Amino acid sequence: MMTAVRSLSLRATMLLLGFVSGGIALMAALSYEDLKKYTVENSLMRIERAAKAAASLTEAHFPESFLVERKEKDLPTLIRLKGAESLVSRAEPSALDRLVKEIGRINNGAANVFAWNAATQAFDRFATTFRRPDGSMPPAFSIGAGHPAYESIRDSKVFMGDVPVMGRMRYAYLTPIVFSGGELAGVLAIDVGWSDDLVTGQERLKERIFLASLLIVAITITIGGLLHWRMLAPIPALARVAHRIGAGEQGVSVPGRGRGDEVGHLAEGLERTNQLYQELEILAFSDPLTGLGNRAHLRRELKRTFARESWTQVSALILINIDQFRGINEGFGASIGDRLLIEIGDRLKAFSGSYNPPPARTGSDEFALILRDCPPERLNYALDGLWDMLSRPLAFDGTIVEFTVGLGVVSLPVHASSADDAERNVQLALKAAKAKGKGNIAVFDPALDARARREHDLSIALREALQRNELAVHFQLQASTKTRDIFGLEALVRWPQGNGPMISPGEFIPIAEANGLIVELGSWVLDETCRIMRQWLDAAILVPHVSINVSPAQLWQPDFVETVQETLERHRIPPRMIYLEVTEGLFVNFSEDRIQSIFAGLRAVGVKIALDDFGTGYSSLGYLHRVHLDQIKIDRTFAVDIDRDRSKQRLLKGITALAAGLKLEVIVEGAETEAETRFLMRTGCDAIQGYFFARPCSALLVPQEIENVRRMLSLLNPEVEAPITKAKRSSG
Repeated sequence: MMTAVRSLSLRATMLLLGFVSGGIALMAALSYEDLKKYTVENSLMRIERAAKAAASLTEAHFPESFLVERKEKDLPTLIRLKGAESLVSRAEPSALDRLVKEIGRINNGAANVFAWNAATQAFDRFATTFRRPDGSMPPAFSIGAGHPAYESIRDSKVFMGDVPVMGRMRYAYLTPIVFSGGELAGVLAIDVGWSDDLVTGQERLKERIFLASLLIVAITITIGGLLHWRMLAPIPALARVAHRIGAGEQGVSVPGRGRGDEVGHLAEGLERTNQLYQELEILAFSDPLTGLGNRAHLRRELKRTFARESWTQVSALILINIDQFRGINEGFGASIGDRLLIEIGDRLKAFSGSYNPPPARTGSDEFALILRDCPPERLNYALDGLWDMLSRPLAFDGTIVEFTVGLGVVSLPVHASSADDAERNVQLALKAAKAKGKGNIAVFDPALDARARREHDLSIALREALQRNELAVHFQLQASTKTRDIFGLEALVRWPQGNGPMISPGEFIPIAEANGLIVELGSWVLDETCRIMRQWLDAAILVPHVSINVSPAQLWQPDFVETVQETLERHRIPPRMIYLEVTEGLFVNFSEDRIQSIFAGLRAVGVKIALDDFGTGYSSLGYLHRVHLDQIKIDRTFAVDIDRDRSKQRLLKGITALAAGLKLEVIVEGAETEAETRFLMRTGCDAIQGYFFARPCSALLVPQEIENVRRMLSLLNPEVEAPITKAKRSSG
């Protein structure tokens, strides 16, 4: 009898072991096979749909220029140019930019247009959806030999598969573009995202692991209870552990490991499941560099915070951004930049403690922190402590790294009713802090939300105003101190609002820079200014030159020099009559070689280059003797009260002497009083620009303003202190 019982127990034990081992193996096999199949099918479906959409959009935008040839499933195989013009000259760059942006938006991926370069035997990109963080174009890129798609598209064949982008792989569809005779012209490339993006598959895998674990535990408990309840008593504890793992709990310890019986085997299998889940958790919710959570982790914690039944405590969400982190990376190297991020992460973990959710790194130089039980009186104390902790410089191997941070703060649920609101509002608070300058804190205020909505509305209205040609160019005269005549004019964009007041350029130009409209706006100002100048020339209204402001984003356009030249030629404007004004920020954000190349191209066209707002930003004295400039414009802060401020007087005289040695013209901006103007007439500067002589006015009033300024100059003797009576004139 005992032998039979033992034999039955042995058979049951072997059967149980087989169920456990087989169940775990089947679970893993089914999960990974399903993930692989789903990923392949989903990627193929998305890329085919994206290719069809891109082809249709291309035909819709350029019906007279492109003919798409298709094969089975309506997939494009070739895009044929109608005519002999090159791909680059076929359409306006702005139209191609709009096309790729629309393709990227519809397909939720990237889009690029490349032109075939017979000289280099490569495809050169000239239209793309990729942008730098500041909205400017990315560096030039070409598809050449060695690229996975090169041989196919070189032979005018479609390529569909993985292509390398920034060290990772993107799933792409490249359609060749040929001339009507079949000669290679370029390629249209679209993609649908990262090939290794398996978030959807991972979610399915977790669900299957969870269900399989429950099934294994249920079978184990049932069989164990029938065979030998006392021997299998740990099974309920393992079931509870499985539930905790399935619920996403971290740090779960699996009991029963190390036993040689069926319970031990089950525990080992569950532990492997637990480890797999934790690995997926790390991939999905952590930052590999700092060990902090990532943006997904922050969103999960915020959702948990808002999912609480009642708010018995006030929490705070703090967003932290390192000021000018790019400069730290460039100045000290990427390794020091990484160590700085790790150190800040360690400080935040120490500050957060165990009571609060772990901090998160939400961007390359951005961190987030949730503080529980933090009413206003405690929040101020906490911010002081956090500020002191983050303000201490860091020392790495003898290198001292000093840095500042900007902090945006939101009180929960006072300033947000959901996780989405919290993220949006804390970004607005951080933006307000950064607007104040380096090293500032801003707490969210409803006015920030109103401002953001106004900026959004203005962004839409500005785009429509550009399309409807509702903007205007006004001009401010510059008075020569040497000839006592007109020195030049500066073109200034204005946005009229019917019978209401104009929208300030200080409000809509930053919006244009933020949403990518600044390039289109700058091109419009250049074209409109040249059109007006042509009218003046035809009417024998002679002006020495006109200065036009140019943004760094415009200069970074690969066809900027050609655009300037084409505009001047179309309006028949002598290039010497155009000064292009750049700011000192250009020398911070772009390499000197790139700047030299652009300036050389502009000088070859014949236009002059001026440095605007000199003395307010990056100290560019080192560039003045290396970068070819024609003029510097000294910022108005130097002109204010200069008749009484001796330190400003000495500084201005030094700048004018330096400029004279470098053969640079000097214009002083912002002279608003007669006393300031009389002093500036004696400093040696070439011209003065300010409200004392003239306010910006419309093009129609420029002739009248010229006569007014000439009259004032004729009466303005720097040695005679008798006041000048201004003629009454319209403000334009």
